[in-house]
Amino acid sequence: MYQVTLAPMLPEAGRPREAADDVADAVAVEAVEPTPVVIEEPEEELSRSWLLGGLAFGFSALVFAFSRWRKAPEETLATVTAGALKDRSSVSQGSKTSERGADDATLTKVSDTTQGSRFGEFRLIKRLGQGGMASVYLAERNGEQYALKKPLSSLLKDEEFRERFLREANIGRTLHHPNIIRIFEKGEVNDVPYFTMEIVTGDTLREKLTKHELSQPRDAAAVILQIAEALDYAHLKGVIHRDLKPSNIMIMENGVVKVMDYGIARAQRFGNLTATGAFLGTPNYVAPETAEGKTTDARGDLYSLGIIFYEMLTRQRPFDADNPLVTLRKHCTEPPTPPSVIAPGVPRRLETMILKLLAKSPDDRYPDAEHLLVELRGYLSKSS
Repeated sequence: MYQVTLAPMLPEAGRPREAADDVADAVAVEAVEPTPVVIEEPEEELSRSWLLGGLAFGFSALVFAFSRWRKAPEETLATVTAGALKDRSSVSQGSKTSERGADDATLTKVSDTTQGSRFGEFRLIKRLGQGGMASVYLAERNGEQYALKKPLSSLLKDEEFRERFLREANIGRTLHHPNIIRIFEKGEVNDVPYFTMEIVTGDTLREKLTKHELSQPRDAAAVILQIAEALDYAHLKGVIHRDLKPSNIMIMENGVVKVMDYGIARAQRFGNLTATGAFLGTPNYVAPETAEGKTTDARGDLYSLGIIFYEMLTRQRPFDADNPLVTLRKHCTEPPTPPSVIAPGVPRRLETMILKLLAKSPDDRYPDAEHLLVELRGYLSKSS
């Protein structure tokens, strides 16, 4: 049997409902040994009883979990143990998970009560926004301005979160690419960790999609190309993002794309925070092998990029459901509807790229981002 637990997250003030679709509720699924039962029945009847009992109890648990999930915002990360998606019938109710997660990259503008306050050597000019796990401030030190990110006070005692926060800073400082947001330094003030970033003005890709922008094939391809450039560079450095989604992509006012939020990235030199057989990620954008707890490589990022490309051209995701577990199962079992069926104007060449990115097996996708870049450049050169 498997145990399902859900952790409702606090909603972000002023957050549009459309943007809440980036992430599903926090889910933890773990193996639970069934209690031994002695019963004098034929072996065939015993098996049938266990199966029916598991189905009935599992259905009740899913109904309970679903009702809890509907009451919580969707801006969270998910943790799923390997094998959970392989067993439909054995699901049981469990206790609350301690796993925290939120769409940290999408920051909601909030009332600013810290204007002019000090944080170590920095003067906090104003709060730029706040997500479920951290706040970002416009900060000044010695006449220079930065974007300063520090955790919410409620998370400071969470050692796993603290490690993930510092991990984002460590990985970000090794990545120097025009399409990746630059992290300058990290530090602590009174045991509160922080790191500084370049100041980026613009909208997230999620906000662009909400405003129905970037829907033209050429515009979408140009954005995807820049994201692929960032991925290609990071992958060559041994860094896999693992949580690529529209809210983790910034479109600057000059059209430059910035990939951000490497908080759950895996880098060879920094090790892996995720326990064996589990994953951290966003159900709507996660690769099948990741959802099943299998080994994930750079091609998992390419799958997530395919979901984003699909959504940009069709205004809907290929795999969606009200329940995050159902969404994950769809990634693993259902073929995507060709984009041109939903949006007839999608060019055949782009559709071929998207369907290749969304292949269930990593071996059937592009072997690396560079191969995708070659095809995107070819398309853009001929469509100009």
